[in-house]
Amino acid sequence: MLEPLDWVVIGVYLATLLGLGFYFAKGQKSEKDYFLGGRNIPSWAIAMSTTATQCGAISMMSIPAFVALASGGGMKWLQLELAVPLAIILVMILIIPTFYRSNITTAYEYLERRFSPATRSLISFMFLLSRGLATGCAIYAPSFLLSKITGFSIVYMILLMGAVTMIYTAVGGIKASIYTDVLQFILLAGSVLILLAVLFDHVGFSSIVASIPKGRALGVDFIHTGFDGYDYAFLPAIIGGIFFYSSYYGLDQSQIQRVLTSKSVDASKNALFLNCFLRYPLMLGYCILGIFLRGFLAGEQPLLQAVVIGNNPDALIPLFISMYIPAGLRGLIIVGILAGAMSSLDSAYNSLSAATMNDFYTKYIKKEPTAKEYLLWSRLTTFGWGIFCMIFAFFAGRLAETIIVGVNKIGAVFYGPILGAFLLGILTKRARGYGVIAGVLAGIVFNAYLWFYQPQISWLWWSAIGFLVTFSLGYSLSLTGKVQGEYKVVESRDKRWSSKYTVLLLYFVLIVLISYLFNLFLFS
Repeated sequence: MLEPLDWVVIGVYLATLLGLGFYFAKGQKSEKDYFLGGRNIPSWAIAMSTTATQCGAISMMSIPAFVALASGGGMKWLQLELAVPLAIILVMILIIPTFYRSNITTAYEYLERRFSPATRSLISFMFLLSRGLATGCAIYAPSFLLSKITGFSIVYMILLMGAVTMIYTAVGGIKASIYTDVLQFILLAGSVLILLAVLFDHVGFSSIVASIPKGRALGVDFIHTGFDGYDYAFLPAIIGGIFFYSSYYGLDQSQIQRVLTSKSVDASKNALFLNCFLRYPLMLGYCILGIFLRGFLAGEQPLLQAVVIGNNPDALIPLFISMYIPAGLRGLIIVGILAGAMSSLDSAYNSLSAATMNDFYTKYIKKEPTAKEYLLWSRLTTFGWGIFCMIFAFFAGRLAETIIVGVNKIGAVFYGPILGAFLLGILTKRARGYGVIAGVLAGIVFNAYLWFYQPQISWLWWSAIGFLVTFSLGYSLSLTGKVQGEYKVVESRDKRWSSKYTVLLLYFVLIVLISYLFNLFLFS
C-alpha cells in the first residue's frame, strides 16, 4: 500500500498537469492554435513528446514482461526497433514535405485533394477506429499496474487516468500535450533507472546474470522467417517494420500532428531525427530491465509465484514495485507510470479530436463554424473520445498475452493499407479514389484474415502484406478512365539526399550490432 508521502507526490504531479493545461489554454484563438500550437513548437520538445507517446506506460509495463516471462519472448523484442531509422528516412523524404507544404491539419486532408472526399473520410475513419481502440489499451495497462500497487479497483484507476488526461488535453490543446510530455519523458526515463538501481541493490549484478536463460538474452534471430510460426525474427522485423513505422510516424495523426507543429519542413525533420536517438535507448532500457528481472526471479520465489498464480506476465512490474520499492520512491515510480500513460493518452485524445473536427464536423455538419464554435466543439469531441476510450479500456486486457502485443497487432492490421493509400497518391498519377478505397478495404480484410486464420504468419508481416494488397489492387483498378486529382502535391517530395539520412543509416547499423552483441556481452 502507499504511504502518505507517496500520495503527496502523486497529488502534486496531477495538480501540475491540470495547471499546465489551463495555462496553455490562454491565447488559443483558432484551429491552428489548438491543434498545431501556432506552428512554433521547437524540435527538441516535439522529439521528447513523440518519444514519450511512443514509449509510454504500456511499453514500460509490457516490454519487461515480454522479455522476462512471455512465451516466445526475450530480448528479441529489440528487433522491432531496428526498422525505425529506415522508416524515418522514408517519412522525411516522401511524407513530411508533402504534408507541411500542403498546409493541412490532419494527414487525411491530403487524400481529398488528391482523390476524393470519400477517400479522406474512409481513411480518417480507419484512423479513428484503430487509434480509439489502441488508446483504450493505453488506459488499461497503467490502470492495471496502478491497481496492483495501490490496492484500488482497476475501475477507479481507469476513470482517474482517463479523466485527468482528458481534462488537461481538452482545455490546453496540443501545446499542453507536448510540454507535459516533455516532463513525462524525463519522469519515465528516471523511473527505469530507479527500478534498475533497486534491482541491483537487492541482489547484485553477477547473481542476476548467472540466473538468466541464455535463450532469452538473444537479441536478433536470423534463423526464422516469420512464416513458420515464430513471430519475432530479423526478416519480418526489418521488412514489415519499415511499412509499420513509416505509416505510424508519417500517417498516424497522433504522431504526424505533433511533427507538423514545428515552424518549417527542416524543423519537422529535426524532430523526427532527434526522436530516433531518444527512442532506442529508452526501449533498450525496458528490455534490459526485463532480462534482469528474469534473472532476479530465480531467487525471489514469492514474486515469481505471484506472477505465475495470476497467469499474467504484465503483472511483473507492478508486483515488483509493490513488493520491493520503498515508500517515497514508490510514489516517484507511480508518477513515472502516470507520466508514461498520460503522454500516450493526451496525444491520442488531441489527434482523435483533430481528425473528427477537420475530417467530419467541418465537412458534413457545419462547414464554416466561428472560431469560438470550433474551439468549443474541439474540446467537446476530446471529452467524447476520452469517454469512448475509457469504456473500451475495460475490455482491453483480453486482446493478447501482453498488452503491447495487442496494441501493435491493432496497428499492424491498419497501417500497411493506410500507407498504401497515401503512396498511391504521392508516387503515382494514375491512382483514382475508387481504386484506393477498394485497395484499402481489401488490405484490411486480408490482414484480419491473417490474424484469425493464419497464426503461423507473424503479425510483423501484416503491414507489408496489407500495403502490397492495397497498392497493387488500388493501382490496377485505377488503370482505366481519366486521371483525377491535384498533382502539384506530388512535386513536394524532397529529392535531395541529406546528411541526416546518412547518419540514420549508420545508426541503423549501430543498433543492429548492439542488439546482436548484447547476448555475447552479457555472458562474456
